[in-house]
Amino acid sequence: MGASSSAVAQRIDQASRTGVCSLRDMKLEQLPEQLPVVKGTLRSLDMSMNRILSLPPVIGEFTNLKSLVLTHNKLTELPDTIGNLKRLETLSLEHNQMMSFPDSCVNIKTLKSVNFSHNQIKHFPYFLCHMMKLDFVNLSDNSIEALPNEGLENLNVVELNLNRNSIQIVPECLARCKRLKVLRLEENNLQLMGFPVTILSESNISLLCVDGNLFTKKDLEELPQYDEYCRRYTATKMKAE
Repeated sequence: MGASSSAVAQRIDQASRTGVCSLRDMKLEQLPEQLPVVKGTLRSLDMSMNRILSLPPVIGEFTNLKSLVLTHNKLTELPDTIGNLKRLETLSLEHNQMMSFPDSCVNIKTLKSVNFSHNQIKHFPYFLCHMMKLDFVNLSDNSIEALPNEGLENLNVVELNLNRNSIQIVPECLARCKRLKVLRLEENNLQLMGFPVTILSESNISLLCVDGNLFTKKDLEELPQYDEYCRRYTATKMKAE
């Protein structure tokens, strides 16, 4: 049984004044019919912990949204109109059933933080390589087996989390991501021969997490390029202190 219509209406009425709407854990199965009333003023929408299967195209009319949180639902896809959210900075879709994303996502140039963890994604969402303001991307706990061999150097993130996927090879172009400082690849299917040493010697990565793969930490430490990574790691740690 879903939340009472009066409880939903009360929160939407409050959102008309604040620009922030939380419909978290209200047993919703769809976007409330009353919600488009605040589509012009809403800046933050949280509909996590519900039972939502899909979003209607009208979501693309919420053009002032900066934060959209839809975690712990049953989403399998997004409508093409999602690309109209050209002020969106935070998109959280963890713990859904997403497999892919519409091409229109490339139009959301304002994205800064993306969390797509705990879904059923098999292919790296390439549209992320066009997001110049991205700081954080979480794709952990998915089914990604391979990363793009070309274009990934355009990924403009500071932290990339790919833990607990099925990745076997890390493309060398990842070492050319200029802003990438933190790379998490724990519990994948990486072999040492599938890990480019340029990640150690030529990248800006100062925190590399690769435990739980098909090589040991000692194997990595024995590579001559590991010393260069250690210098970056130590310098970053000292700076933080």
